[in-house]
Amino acid sequence: MNTYHLIYTVPFKSIDGESFVVEILEDGGSGSSVELTGGIPPFTVEINDDNFLYAPSRLSGATLKLVGSDYLQRLFSTEYQKFKVNLKKNNTIVWTGFITPEVYSQDYSNSIFELEIECVSALSTLEYIDFDTDLKSISLLQILLQCIERSKGDYSHAYIPSSYGIDLDEIYVLKSNFFDEDDKPYTLKDCLEMACT
Repeated sequence: MNTYHLIYTVPFKSIDGESFVVEILEDGGSGSSVELTGGIPPFTVEINDDNFLYAPSRLSGATLKLVGSDYLQRLFSTEYQKFKVNLKKNNTIVWTGFITPEVYSQDYSNSIFELEIECVSALSTLEYIDFDTDLKSISLLQILLQCIERSKGDYSHAYIPSSYGIDLDEIYVLKSNFFDEDDKPYTLKDCLEMACT
């Protein structure tokens, strides 16, 4: 079981003067958290799909900018779910994701520099996780819940439109629908998109 521990915080104010804090948590981390200084802007989120109205999933990425003299080598990892990033507004999480492995840029020419760290939304990491179930058939709701759980994001709610009057817990599909002709499982991102179309 994954246990994420807070290792860094980056407090900042928006242009409108609202208070935000970026929290960086490490899977299996320990020790006291350290406050870091954000760059300009400290945190930006970008939706990855311009045609999101027609896409079955709406995923995003983010850029965290930090200013300092520490290269933060602790944050280098090859795992997609090693370092969780939560953006909080008024102590409520408004974005949750993970630091992208080995994607950093920084200026080494000065003793104080700006470090840019790329992040992806928690659901984006489903691209690297295979579908898995012992059941012969699975409901669409079970697929959605598996995607949320295995994304390891800090989600507090999942909203499912009821405009069609369909109970997703009553619609079952065969497990074989999520495997290719070589019996290789689809990624959970593929399964999520299939369940949402």
